[in-house]
Amino acid sequence: MTIPVEFLYVNYGIQALLLVAQLILFLVFKNALPSYFNEKGKNLATKEDIGEITKKVEEVKKSFTTQTEKLKANLQLLTNIQGGFLQQEINSIIDLNEKYFAW
Repeated sequence: MTIPVEFLYVNYGIQALLLVAQLILFLVFKNALPSYFNEKGKNLATKEDIGEITKKVEEVKKSFTTQTEKLKANLQLLTNIQGGFLQQEINSIIDLNEKYFAW
């Protein structure tokens, strides 16, 4: 039994196409996968960096808020003290005027 020549051409043609397809897939994976994983690594590092930066920003915000609240409390205390002194000054002037006119 003899194998027709056309069958051999078709068989070898299919094998050649499969070999070319495998070569193309190998080159695609060889070049695409490393760059894909490099990009994923960069994205992961960026995500971790953003997490660190966010943590530091939140710490600064907390510190700033704490200091602002302390300053507000001190300002309120000084305002109350100054208001008290002003009220005593007014009361003293009124008392002086009352005693002066009574004299």
